[in-house]
Amino acid sequence: MATVNDSDQIANYPSTFYRVSLKAIIRNEKGEVLVNKEQGRTSWGLPGGGWDHGESQLDCMKRELKEEIGYEGGAEYEAYRRI
Repeated sequence: MATVNDSDQIANYPSTFYRVSLKAIIRNEKGEVLVNKEQGRTSWGLPGGGWDHGESQLDCMKRELKEEIGYEGGAEYEAYRRI
């Protein structure tokens, strides 16, 4: 059975071991929330993804929204923290 050394795993991610994920809650005029289903997944979720090192929160959300749902318009945000 092959095992992976922790230092080998950390070497693959030099800036951080953990990856922070940001998700967007997008509502229309009726208050309905946009969800998406990524290819290969069985469940629906909020659009978003991994926050790259050196990116601002807004830049991350803009990039992820373009990647996941093709949105390239304006954006504003309010940060929430899970407690």
